[in-house]
Amino acid sequence: MFNRQLEEIIDKHIREAKNPLIKGFLEDEENRRLYGNALIAPTEENKRLVEESFSKYYEKVRQISYFSSMIKFVGIDYNKKICKLNNRYLLILDQPLQSDTDETTSIKDVIADPKAPYFYEGEQTLKSQITNKRLFKALDVLTDRQKEVLQMKYVQKLSNIEIATILNSTPQNVSNTLKKALKKLKNQMKMDGDIL
Repeated sequence: MFNRQLEEIIDKHIREAKNPLIKGFLEDEENRRLYGNALIAPTEENKRLVEESFSKYYEKVRQISYFSSMIKFVGIDYNKKICKLNNRYLLILDQPLQSDTDETTSIKDVIADPKAPYFYEGEQTLKSQITNKRLFKALDVLTDRQKEVLQMKYVQKLSNIEIATILNSTPQNVSNTLKKALKKLKNQMKMDGDIL
């Protein structure tokens, strides 16, 4: 009967204790027994035993807390270090291409996908789209590569990156080829008297 009343008192102390440290201490059977003995017979010896036991428990909790926070912060620091190294030493394919434009294209963006459909299928050609006779004639001054790039850009409506992928070139080279081709056409048409 007395032990039952003592257990109820200890259970009540656990429920009412707001400090999780005290709750954790009293949940251990050995600590409950020592605490119960100190409540039944509050001698100096029983109080000392409870205090020693609580000191050991508290030290253990502090060590666990220290190591868990140490593990957390070491993990965070390690993650920062790995991210910094990954950004510093990018894979060759992840490095951005050097270009004068603001486009941030990586090398892997311009590598041709062997599974991609072939873009040259279709019946429309650059010459079939031109109705101006002088422009049609001016196309003869262009190189085959320039005609091919103009065909892809204006007939097939491909981007510079897609054209570069098909031609195994870079977007910057495609842009330069387009500019040179258009300049040649303009100059040829000026010579023919079509453009002022």
